[in-house]
Amino acid sequence: MTKNICIVSPSLKMGGIERALSVLADYFVQQEHSVTFISAQGGEKFYSLDKRILFFEPDFKRKGGIFGKILFFYSMLFLSGKL
Repeated sequence: MTKNICIVSPSLKMGGIERALSVLADYFVQQEHSVTFISAQGGEKFYSLDKRILFFEPDFKRKGGIFGKILFFYSMLFLSGKL
């Protein structure tokens, strides 16, 4: 049975959780599941994903301070509406 799987990661930069989630996404797509990978931060990617994985990342950067965090949160919600 094919499943739709969504994985949300802080980024695809070098890091332990990023590595684990990219390996997990590749595993699921090899098992013939439909995989969507959402990165909370755009930018340079250290890990690569299988071409069959739908990949989304914001095209904006997070700014510092409480206002920047709130604006980033609402911008990410708007991005999720595009999925």
